[in-house]
Amino acid sequence: MFKKVKIRVRLIIYISVLLLFTMSLISTIIFHQSKIELQQRLIEKLNIINDLKIERIKSHFENVNKSINHIEFNSDLELDFLDVVHLYSSDPILKSKAEISRVKLEKVFSNLEKTYNFNRICLRSLEGYPLVESRKISNLLYNDSLLYKTNAHIFIDAQKKVEYSDIYHASAKEDDFYLTVLSPYYTDKNQKEAIAIICCEIPMYPIYEAVEDTTGLGVTGETILTKRMFNKMHFISRPRGFIGDFLKKEYLINRTDKGILASQMSVLNNENEQKYGFELPDFNNNVVDASWNFIPGIDWGVTTKIDHKEAFASINYLKAIIILLCSGILFFSVLVITIFVERFLTPIISIRDNLVSLAKGKFPKHLDYEMSDEIHDTTVALNNLVERLKNSTDFAQQIGEGNLNVQFHGRQSQDVLTASLLRMQQSLKRIEEENNRRKWATEGLSLHNEIFRKNNTDLNKIGSEFILSLVQYISGIHGAIYVVNHLGTNSGVISLDQDNTFFEMIGSYAYEIKEDTTKKFRLGQGLVGQSAKEKKTIIINDEKGTNGFIVSGLGRSLPCYVYCVPMILNKEVLGVVEISNFKELPKYVIEFIELLGESFASAVLSIKSKDQTMGTLSEFEFTTSELLHEQEEISKRYKSALTEIKALKEKINMLEKNHEDLN
Repeated sequence: MFKKVKIRVRLIIYISVLLLFTMSLISTIIFHQSKIELQQRLIEKLNIINDLKIERIKSHFENVNKSINHIEFNSDLELDFLDVVHLYSSDPILKSKAEISRVKLEKVFSNLEKTYNFNRICLRSLEGYPLVESRKISNLLYNDSLLYKTNAHIFIDAQKKVEYSDIYHASAKEDDFYLTVLSPYYTDKNQKEAIAIICCEIPMYPIYEAVEDTTGLGVTGETILTKRMFNKMHFISRPRGFIGDFLKKEYLINRTDKGILASQMSVLNNENEQKYGFELPDFNNNVVDASWNFIPGIDWGVTTKIDHKEAFASINYLKAIIILLCSGILFFSVLVITIFVERFLTPIISIRDNLVSLAKGKFPKHLDYEMSDEIHDTTVALNNLVERLKNSTDFAQQIGEGNLNVQFHGRQSQDVLTASLLRMQQSLKRIEEENNRRKWATEGLSLHNEIFRKNNTDLNKIGSEFILSLVQYISGIHGAIYVVNHLGTNSGVISLDQDNTFFEMIGSYAYEIKEDTTKKFRLGQGLVGQSAKEKKTIIINDEKGTNGFIVSGLGRSLPCYVYCVPMILNKEVLGVVEISNFKELPKYVIEFIELLGESFASAVLSIKSKDQTMGTLSEFEFTTSELLHEQEEISKRYKSALTEIKALKEKINMLEKNHEDLN
């Protein structure tokens, strides 16, 4: 159905959709960029709040540590500390002395507890026995076997460095939470070996006041303290809206249960990182923007968060403003586009009519357009197209009639049709040229094969007529033909041997033969011998005339090019043709000579084979005549011998008879 809609309507729809898409894209980019910038500023703000609260927490613990250090290095207490260590000694004197020191220290600890705002202060031996206590510390419960409850590992570690216990209740009040700081006590200033453990219980309300401060966090913002224990996460401050004992609430790291800061669980796996910002559901399943910072020294983490809706309320307002503006811009744009399209389409319709006529195979009329805009360029291009099509049509008709040398009339532009017609013309010319060359080579082969057929008994005659016909056929200047031969005989063709094989001239054309002109070449000697040895054509630019002059009635000239082409049959060189010319011969002419050389080599082999056969036959007849003559001589000698034997037998018989008579 949309295909039947007029171009005016479609153009309005297309431009409107494009405008709407563009505005939507720009608005989306602006919105998301603003959201990203706001989120970055929010995370920076949350990190700053975390840093401020971390500084307050660190400052509080630094004051606590300083207070403990003042207690440890109080010179008035040092001797009493050393005495109290012997409180459980078996020596009654040492035990009595230690008890006196314990009483003194309890009073001192009570005063120090008030001075430093500690809830309790106590001293423990390395074995875990209570030595001095201002009041009993509820979270450190020991027995003689040193089987402590939850804080045994902290007590053992405190023998080497300052350690902090877990948060715990120290009274019946619901929000009364405390923390114990454990520090080793050393016998000397070098701090090489601890002799006891100082335990100071401090209230958590100053830390909670710092954490629960929501300044700059709006209505829904808050800060929560967390602590990682092995593969679990614990809350150490009460989250907003959380009911129950939050200290007993624990979560497995990397779990994604509702109500857990899941991303926080994951980032804690990487202990090298110190800060994180993320967007996720909190323990109340509300989407929040949060920042987590690590507190070094006490292994706590601070998470400050604010509800996503509150944090991005300004972005939602910006989104509404953008939608309103885009709607107004789109309305007025459609109105302007409609007016523009009506004025724009009139000349385009004229262009369409011309294109329709051109599509039907008719050359349309020339278009005129006065304004110098893109439509003017289109009109000019269409007029040029029609003109080029007319010229291309005339050009194609001329080529179709066989006139391959016709010139293209008009400007030769880079359009596909003109380029294709010109390539077609060149291709037809190449095809015609290749056909002419093929016809020329075929006629040449036929002509020279006839020479080989008529002169198949005389090697010199076939060489003379062949070189004469070849030089004239290729329009050469002069030439010579050399045939393989062997020293001492003119018969037999065997494998070429450089020691006894040579190539002898048997025919030439327009060749000036001097007394010192070489008519024989050994294998590898000169261009002729080298061509035979390499079994390939050698082309020399012979400007110095080392291969002789070209003699005519007008004088003598030096040839520019010399060609030595081997005549090969069955991979054996039976001859070499040498051609000289003023101009370089085309490649197809050289290929023709090489192809013709096989026929010439075949003719040479045929003649040599006939000569060899005739020589062998004559030798056979001569040998037969000699054998017959020798046979006659032997027959005569045989008859004479028989006569002599017969006469000898008669003499023997006579002698035997005479011998009998004598007896």
